[in-house]
Amino acid sequence: MSKGPWSKGSPSAGKDSVVARLREAAAQERLLTNDRVIAALEKHGPLSIEQIVWKTELAKSVVQNAIDRLRRDGEIRKLSERRRVGRSGTPAHIYELGAEEAAKPEPMRTVVRRHEQDVALFGEYRRAA
Repeated sequence: MSKGPWSKGSPSAGKDSVVARLREAAAQERLLTNDRVIAALEKHGPLSIEQIVWKTELAKSVVQNAIDRLRRDGEIRKLSERRRVGRSGTPAHIYELGAEEAAKPEPMRTVVRRHEQDVALFGEYRRAA
């Protein structure tokens, strides 16, 4: 009688270990990429994505993913203003080391101001005597 594909002797049991090893290797590669981006920012100060790509010699998509991870982890922050970078002086977002401050917007307060003669919204005006 067959035990089914979930038994220990099934071929999928070997695939799980291969997948686990590949995931571990990918995680290690992401950590190395993060370290290279952080090292470039430590050495050269605030940089744009293109400058980080040039300093680290990584692909732009790899650097962008690393920046997204590092911002999510609170290790780097994006400056609020854009600066001119490069020979052509095109404006670009600049990143530097440090955690981003959580910008919480001020809660909106609605104040209803009523005119004495306004009866459409508030009903008939009655003067207390």
